[in-house]
Amino acid sequence: LPYTTLFRSTIWLLMDGKPIVKNSQSLLLQIGRSDRGQHTLQAQIRNKKGKVIKQTKAVTIHIKNSVVRTQPR
Repeated sequence: LPYTTLFRSTIWLLMDGKPIVKNSQSLLLQIGRSDRGQHTLQAQIRNKKGKVIKQTKAVTIHIKNSVVRTQPR
């Protein structure tokens, strides 16, 4: 069983202090599309009442957008 299921806790992922993934039972989290530039990410484990019981340090990431051209100019 996953760690979060055993202890009835969930994982939250915050970007720039705002939740982008809430109540996840999975250890694999996707952030999806985000604005380019500098952001901070932080993960939290919360109990069933929503109280933060563990959290990571915030890490800084830099998102760059890429353009894929399908036809030559």
